[in-house]
Amino acid sequence: MEEKHWQEIPDTSYPALRGQRKCDVAIVGGGLAGVTLAWMLTRQGMDVALVEAKTLGCGAASGCTGKVTAQLEEIYTRVLHAQGHEAAQLFSEMQRDAIKGVVALAKGAGIPTGLSVQTVRVSALAPDQVPGVEDLMQLEQRIGLPVAWETDHGDCPVPSYAAIRLERQALLEPLAYLHALAAQAAEGGCAIFTDSPVTELQPQQVITRSGSLRAQLIVVCTGMPLHLRRISLLSMLEQRTAMLAILEGTPTFTGSYLECRTQGVTMRPIPGGALLVKDLGITGSKCLRAQADTFTREWRHFFPDARLTGSWVRQDVYSRDGMPLVGPLEKRDNHLLIATGFSGWGLTGSYLAARLLCRNILGRSQPEGRFFLPHRHYARKFAVLLPGALREAGAMAAMALHRDMPQCTHMGCRMRYLPQAQRWECPCHGSAFSILGEVRASPAGKPARISPRQRRMR
Repeated sequence: MEEKHWQEIPDTSYPALRGQRKCDVAIVGGGLAGVTLAWMLTRQGMDVALVEAKTLGCGAASGCTGKVTAQLEEIYTRVLHAQGHEAAQLFSEMQRDAIKGVVALAKGAGIPTGLSVQTVRVSALAPDQVPGVEDLMQLEQRIGLPVAWETDHGDCPVPSYAAIRLERQALLEPLAYLHALAAQAAEGGCAIFTDSPVTELQPQQVITRSGSLRAQLIVVCTGMPLHLRRISLLSMLEQRTAMLAILEGTPTFTGSYLECRTQGVTMRPIPGGALLVKDLGITGSKCLRAQADTFTREWRHFFPDARLTGSWVRQDVYSRDGMPLVGPLEKRDNHLLIATGFSGWGLTGSYLAARLLCRNILGRSQPEGRFFLPHRHYARKFAVLLPGALREAGAMAAMALHRDMPQCTHMGCRMRYLPQAQRWECPCHGSAFSILGEVRASPAGKPARISPRQRRMR
C-alpha cells in the first residue's frame, strides 16, 4: 500500500547530490512547499539548490487531493481561539490570495494539470451535524469568507441536510502541478537533486550520504522539520494520519464535499469515480486501526455499489493553533528557516509559505509574517500548547513500558505498527518507518533497527 498514487507521475528524473556544491539558498524537501519556493526564488535570480530524500512529491503531496480552497473548516476556529479575530481574518484573506496564486501557476505550467473551477461545500450528512454547519458559517462570515447557506445539497452523491457553499474554488492534479513547477525551476537554473537523504544539518551546510551543499540560507520543507528535537517547537506541531480511498462506480458529481464533524469524510470527483479521505487521528495512536476500519464501513455505506481500486495513507503536520510555522527557526538567526504545519491543506498552504519565505529571503517588509513565525508569542499560547504537550509526555511515558517494540531513532520512543499502511509509527512526534526500518516520515533522519522477532510481532 506504500507509495501508491491516484494520479500519474511525470517521467522526469533528477540526479543524486554528489560532491560539494555552493549556492545562495539550499532547500531541503521536494514537496509542494519546497518546489514552490524553489520556483519563486529562481525567478528572482537567486542561485538555488533543492535536495529530496527520494523522489519529488513522494510524501504528503502524493496523497494531496488537489482541492485549492479557502474552506479550511475547523482550522479557522483554532486560529480564532488562539490568536484572535485579526489573525483569523488575515489568514482567510491570505488563503484566498493563495488560490489566485496557485491557479496562475497552474495555468502557466505548460503541461495539463487538470485545473478546473469548482464549488466546495461543508455538508451535514446527518441531522445532528446541522448546528455545527450553522456555527461554522457564522464564524466564516465574521472573518470575511463569501460563504452562502443552502439546504439543497447540489450534486452531493450522498444525502445532505444542509451545507455551506464556497464558490469559485479550484481543483487540480497536485503531482502534475508540482513537477511542472520543478521543471520550470530547473530550466531557470535551480539545481534539483533526488535520492539524496539528508543525514545532518550544520550551520550553512546540508550534508547528504554522498555530498553536501554549502549555502547562505537553508530552508527545511520536510513536513515535520528534519532532526528537530526542540520541545518548544515540537509542542506546537502534531502529525496526523489520513487514509485515502479510490472508488469506481460512484454517482457522478462535480463539487468537493467536506463532512462537518471531527474526523469526517471528504470527497472529490475523479474520472470514473471519487476520491475519499478520512483523518484517522494522531500518528502512532491506538485508535488508527479502528478508525481505518470505520472508514471502510463509512464508504461502503455511502456507496454500496462502488468498487475500491486503491487505498493508502498519508501524514499531515498540523499546527496546534491553526497557523502554519513559516520563518526563521531561531529568533536571532535567519540562516535556517522552516515551513510546516499546513494542517492538511498543502496546496494553498505551500503557496502562502513560499511567498512569505521568498519575501523574507529577499529582505522585503511583511508585517503579516509575525503571525506565522515558529517562535511567535500570543496571550493564549500556553493554554493552546498544554494539551498537546501533555499528550506527548503521556505517549513517551506509555511507550517506555513497551520494551518489546522497536525504538524510533528521533528521541527513542517505542513505536506501533499500522497494518493498513504496512509501517511503524511513533506516537510521540510522528516519525514513520517501513517494515524494514527505512524512514518514511520525519523528524527522524536515521533508519530504525527492527529485529525479525519484532517484524513477526506486528
